[in-house]
Amino acid sequence: MNRTEDDEGLGEEVSSRLEEMFGEDEDAGFDEQNSPVRELSALVAGIDWEISDESMGAFLKEIRRLQETYQDDKIVSMFLKLQEAVGKYIKAKKAKAHPEAIGFVADVFKNFETVLARPEMPEKEKKRLLSADVKRFKEFKKRVLTPEPAGSQKVSGKTGNSPAAVLENQEALDYIVGELRKTIKSELQVIQQIIKNLGA
Repeated sequence: MNRTEDDEGLGEEVSSRLEEMFGEDEDAGFDEQNSPVRELSALVAGIDWEISDESMGAFLKEIRRLQETYQDDKIVSMFLKLQEAVGKYIKAKKAKAHPEAIGFVADVFKNFETVLARPEMPEKEKKRLLSADVKRFKEFKKRVLTPEPAGSQKVSGKTGNSPAAVLENQEALDYIVGELRKTIKSELQVIQQIIKNLGA
């Protein structure tokens, strides 16, 4: 009798432990149908297939909606700002955007989704993910703003170094310098200040 009660008690304890372990994992992930970022996830995937005014407009509109939803969460807001900044650049340049731009947005979205899906994640880990993306953003911006060395644009076809191609590249660079320095740089300063205020 006592053995049976002990067995039952042990079984309940094991069940309780399993529920704690796996129940927490379930809460940490999003149900695909009820995910608050399901729409943004689809839009990010869509950018990889097609860059148009419509697709990028929808992407930026969804970013703004989520910014309102998570305006009180500074770390989540910064992930959204990073995606918005590069999204605006992609929308403006479309197929002429830097080849790393789309991959950058996708990678930032992945960390953004991870932070949202795991509310129990320590603040330090969230800041680590954000800091890594901010660092990549700075490196990306530097590459975009740095002109390619002369003679390095040989890759595609005979028109790579033609006067028209050089002019087009210079116009793209002028646009990026003007727009990115005006918008992305200021957003980066905001991001850095917020990280600083959050502390180490």
